[in-house]
Amino acid sequence: ARFIKTWAKKLGALNIGITELKEYHLYSVGGRHERYGMEVINPHKFAIALTVEMDYAMMSTGPLAPTVMESAQQYQNSGSVAVQIAQFIRNLGYSARAHIDANYELICPLVARDAGLGEIGRMGLLMTPGYGPRVRIAVVTTDLPLFIDPPTHDPSVLDFCTKCKKCAVICPGQAISFEKRKEINGVFRWQINPEACFTYWCKAGTDCGRCIA
Repeated sequence: ARFIKTWAKKLGALNIGITELKEYHLYSVGGRHERYGMEVINPHKFAIALTVEMDYAMMSTGPLAPTVMESAQQYQNSGSVAVQIAQFIRNLGYSARAHIDANYELICPLVARDAGLGEIGRMGLLMTPGYGPRVRIAVVTTDLPLFIDPPTHDPSVLDFCTKCKKCAVICPGQAISFEKRKEINGVFRWQINPEACFTYWCKAGTDCGRCIA
């Protein structure tokens, strides 16, 4: 585990953590291309979550075009790190799968939270120390035995998001709830309205990013 973490940071990861893969991490069915509607079956026991930073200046322009450029670049960068880690593990003789943009079987923020990388904020994204939601996440699941990082839940983040509500106020699609957290598939968290969010994406012609900026 120590080697994987050190190597991931050398490849460009901002932070990295390891947790047990749980049922509530996984989507029930696939969501894109030939996997659409197919049941997700993942036999792995462990999940490695990693983050990469998105540039502050570019993300601050949201919902303008630079957010799309930076978001796409960091999807690529996080995916590159995850794919290399997965291939390294397979070379050791174990099974591994990289969960990256357009090829997820799981909910990355939940995995990253349980791996000790942050908390789930009101906008449904991972809130990380020092960077807030301004990160991209990739995950590698595997049956390689690994030491698990203890969860580091931070009540102050949840308290902040409960009181702040700025992301909900400025959301141009009104997709972020002002309500309290609720239980969703066994996890207490906030959840956005994905249809309202994506509808605004289509109107704006960008990935928006106002809640990250």
